[in-house]
Amino acid sequence: MIYYSLFFFAEGVLLLTANLMRRRVLGLVAAAVAIAFCGFRYETGYDYNNYRDFFENIEINGALLEPGFYFLVYLANMVELSTFALFFLFALMTHGLAYLTLSRMSIAPNLAFLIYLLIPGLYLNSFSVIRSAFAVVVFGYAAVRLISGGSRLEFIVWGALAASFHYTATLPFVVAFMIFLAPMGLPRRSVCIFLLITSLFASQLPLAQNILNAFGGTKFDSYAEMKESQNVIKIIASNLLALFVIWRSGFFKDSKSLAYYYKIWLVGVVLFNIFVEFSAVTRVSYYFGFFSIPLMICAVSGYGTLGKLMGRSALIVFFAASFVMALYNDTLVEDPLNMLNYQSIFDSP
Repeated sequence: MIYYSLFFFAEGVLLLTANLMRRRVLGLVAAAVAIAFCGFRYETGYDYNNYRDFFENIEINGALLEPGFYFLVYLANMVELSTFALFFLFALMTHGLAYLTLSRMSIAPNLAFLIYLLIPGLYLNSFSVIRSAFAVVVFGYAAVRLISGGSRLEFIVWGALAASFHYTATLPFVVAFMIFLAPMGLPRRSVCIFLLITSLFASQLPLAQNILNAFGGTKFDSYAEMKESQNVIKIIASNLLALFVIWRSGFFKDSKSLAYYYKIWLVGVVLFNIFVEFSAVTRVSYYFGFFSIPLMICAVSGYGTLGKLMGRSALIVFFAASFVMALYNDTLVEDPLNMLNYQSIFDSP
């Protein structure tokens, strides 16, 4: 726990100072620290040994992997990059691109990056599920490029790249493209609240189970068996936060970008609620949840100076508590490679 405490102390100081002094260089230093903390980890993350095996025996494991990931690791092996270097490379690509994307999509880039680090499903998750973590930020970057004037062909290329690292990226890209083609106005607040409540009721029905059962005989059929109860407090807290963003959605109507992000995010909220007991599926909601960051910041920034300060502070406290809760849940798992027992390469034998 001491590593995480020092890490977030450093990040908090760097990013908040960068925000107060308006020094971009401090934000870049914070991004570099986040990349190093993730990239220099050793035997931290449930899939750490799996990825170490992928990196060291890529030709043997090739049939199990997506082509983009296979090709990159294959090239890295050709130039004799070490396993440590590959872990660092993926941290650099993932969190470097995340910092760049959030800098372009948020009115408060430094706060956005701090919240990104605190959301367990984004930064902490990248310690384990490396391929999908990279695909998530590629999706975020592609959507920002598209709504900022990028071509549709470019978006499709980015989508193909993300899917070549993790096939789950296909659904978010299709959904985001359909939303882009649809009218750009905001859905009514009442409709969004109805969707939120309906998805919560749907989570108590066998709907999710029946949908997953339909994938029997495919590589995803095991998802139907990965059912586990979720913490009620987590569900209530996440939906109250979603309700707050919906209630403040009027602040997004004058921004084409925020309106686009809002509709993408809303799909993720509904998806998360419906499949809340299937953690393997709720990970797909991380693609959509990435867009909650600029939305939340904008939602709390509509108040006066004091209200904005309190709102932004509340976001930091909320997600800091989420991070601590994730680490606590980690202690309940009997796995020597869990997240709590962080080690760096300097701790390796």
